[in-house]
Parts: sequence; C-alpha cells; structure tokens
Amino acid sequence: MSSELLSVTTTIHVGLLPVTLVGLYRYTDRYSLFTKSVGHPEDLHEKLRGAIAEALESALMPVFERANAEPRIVTTTSYTERAMNPVGSEAYKAAVRGFIDSRVGFIVVYGRCLRARECWSFWARLVSWIVLGLAIWETLCSACFGLAGRLFDVTISDTLAGLSFAPTTVLVTAFFFANILMLRHHDAIDRIRITHDGV
Repeated sequence: MSSELLSVTTTIHVGLLPVTLVGLYRYTDRYSLFTKSVGHPEDLHEKLRGAIAEALESALMPVFERANAEPRIVTTTSYTERAMNPVGSEAYKAAVRGFIDSRVGFIVVYGRCLRARECWSFWARLVSWIVLGLAIWETLCSACFGLAGRLFDVTISDTLAGLSFAPTTVLVTAFFFANILMLRHHDAIDRIRITHDGV
C-alpha cells in the first residue's frame, strides 16, 4: 500500500473515532435518552392504567354492592351470613362486557403505548450495540493502520485498506436505519402522550 493511501485510511478511521466515542456516550444510557425526550417511561403507562382501573372499578362497583346487599346462608345447622362473591356471575360478566365495549378504544391505546415502548427499547438497544461495535472497530482500525504504517513500517495491501471500510459502512448504515425506526416508535409514544396527557 502506498504511504498516501495508508495515510488517508488512517486519517478517516482516526477521524471517525471521536465521533463514535461521542455517539457511545450519547446512546449507551437509553433510560435518560427516553426520559429527556418523552418523560419518565412509566408516567404515561401509569396514567393510562389508572384510568382503565378507575373505569373498571366504576363498572364493577354496582355488581359487588348488590352482592354485599344479598348475604347467603352458609351452613344449615346455624344461621351464618356471608357476602356472596359475584365473580363469575352473569351480572359480573355483563359488567365486564359493558366495560370493554365502552372502553375498547382506550384499551387499544394502552396496548399501542406498551407496544411502542417495547419497540423503542429494542431499537434503542440495537443502536447502543451498533455504536459500541463501531467504536471498537474504529479503535482497532486506527490502531492497526496507525501502528502498522508509522511504527512498524508494515506494508498493508490496498484491498485490506478498502475492506476496512466495509464494516464501517455496514455499521453506519445500520445505525441510521435503527435510529429511524427508534424515532418512529418514539413519535408514536409522544403522540399518545400528547393526546392522552390529561387522562
């Protein structure tokens, strides 16, 4: 390899190294990344879950109140009253069906929110690993090409220098692709948060 090509290869890899280290710092802490951009990840879920729980409580409260008003005799030898458990009764099933029918849209939103969070976490985790892989690769390339050319005067083929950019290209492309998908799910969470903020 000519010294000029070795110098260009080394310069590019050494130039990418600080960028990958900044990316590593930025993308390894996914929790703070999510919290800064959308807010605490559990806040929205707690609000939605709380609203669903309140609606379910309102739907089932009359069923349990009626059951408590109608005590049942437990034994035949002595008169003992105990509140009836309405779970499984027709009134209970009807109340649950009514709750689902009236709140199906809200339950779907909650499911979408959970799914978007899972997908965001998957792509954010992938971005972190991609950035780590890129940082390791650029460190290795910078060290190998820098040491080989300057300290040990080793001849490196043009093919090897060109191939050193293949993993860099793949990792940078994967980084942008994963970031696009991560942002897509982030936007879905943000839309749900804005729409249902006053839940």
